[in-house]
Amino acid sequence: GVEWKRKQDIRAALVQFWRWARRDGIGGNDVVTTAERLPEVATENYDQCILTPLGLQALGAQVEVEFRSWLVLGCFAGMRPEEISPPPGKEKKKNKRGLHCEEIDWVFRCIRVPKCVAKGGKRARVIPFNDALEAGLEWAGIRPGMTGPICPLNPTKEGETARLGKTVFGGEWPKDVCRHSYGS
Repeated sequence: GVEWKRKQDIRAALVQFWRWARRDGIGGNDVVTTAERLPEVATENYDQCILTPLGLQALGAQVEVEFRSWLVLGCFAGMRPEEISPPPGKEKKKNKRGLHCEEIDWVFRCIRVPKCVAKGGKRARVIPFNDALEAGLEWAGIRPGMTGPICPLNPTKEGETARLGKTVFGGEWPKDVCRHSYGS
């Protein structure tokens, strides 16, 4: 996962650096750069699952009420699971927390994700939302004026993703299914 991505990013940066150096006449005249001779890191091999409207409807019918906000924010805002609900294990030690209801700006129709919630904890970001996300939040019981954690329990730690994997997908929970569906 993360290690593979880091290696690919380093290789890509080296290739770009050598191409720049060669173009400016300071990197030699090799047709193939030294960096390009580095072996490519094998990619992870897994099937990407994208929800259809009927698949999302089936998932919505099966998800427990306390995890509806997690499903909605993943599928309609593209948020990462660890940003929505309190992360389990190691992440808890890094002072990470899930999104709070007061970070949803209903007036300007956006979600303000603070640094302490965002991946990496380096940059806050703003996620605009549309009518579908607003309707989904209402379905999940999230309304203007609410405060506190938007999804107090972690669905993976509580076994919800494993249960949904069996009941909806007939096996395991597909990796990043909500974010991939949002991105598609």
